[in-house]
Order: sequence, then C-alpha cells, then structure tokens
Amino acid sequence: MNHRVLIREDKPLISAAPSRSATAAFVLYYHITFRAKWSERRFEAADDAASMADILVDVCRERGYTLMALAVMPDHVHVVVSLKPDVAPAAAVRFLKGVSARVYNRARGASGSIWSDGYSVEAVGKKNVWQVLSYVARQDAHHGVIAG
Repeated sequence: MNHRVLIREDKPLISAAPSRSATAAFVLYYHITFRAKWSERRFEAADDAASMADILVDVCRERGYTLMALAVMPDHVHVVVSLKPDVAPAAAVRFLKGVSARVYNRARGASGSIWSDGYSVEAVGKKNVWQVLSYVARQDAHHGVIAG
C-alpha cells in the first residue's frame, strides 16, 4: 500500500449540494503545500512518510477539516482540504504544521522545527478540484518516488 499519497475514496468528494453547518452552506477547497526545513529529505523512508501521513490525517480529523487528498513527498507535503467558512486558511496551515511537528518529534524523541517558515495555499474552485486531486495523486510519479 502506498502511504505517501492518499485520496479520499470513502464517499463522493464533490456533491451538487454545498456542505452545510447550522448557519451556512459552503464549498471551500484549498490546496496547501509546505516544505521540510531546509528542504531536507526528511520523509525519504516509507515509514517516515507513512507516519507523517497518519499524523496529518489525525490532525485534520481532530480539527474538523475535510481531508480530500494528501501526498507526503521526501521534502514537502501536499494537502487538499475543505474548510468551514470560519477557518482562515493561514490558521489551518499553522495548526497543521505546528501539531504535526510536535507529534512527529515526540515520537522520535526530538525537538525543534521540522517545517520551513513558508507555505503555499491556493483556493480551488469546485469545477477544478478534480484536476488538483489528480495532480496530488500523481506526486509519486512526478517526483520519481517509488512506493515502499
């Protein structure tokens, strides 16, 4: 099983109706990318990539972010999420990076930053979300990573 790239297949990702909360209907998708500090190949080993993937899945679940796709590459991560309207993408990135670094380090008896300061976030329209999901799904091949 390839633990580097996860695409949500448990239910249709896109529906005709927007997601709903008690007070809002929304369709907000974001493609987020962030790099390992100094572009280190920190997730080269399949076990490290799987560990980070598991951590990011858990963080999204705990925070109520709808994780649609995830690719953990040796030196960076791609995350496609749907966020509720009251969640700023920058706040979601801070939470994803901060919690994932703490959990990853704790499991290894390490400390310090594992992520570079910057990140990329793009709002993705409903009509283009499948293209972005396909792009994230192809990251192994794009970067020449062999699933392990």
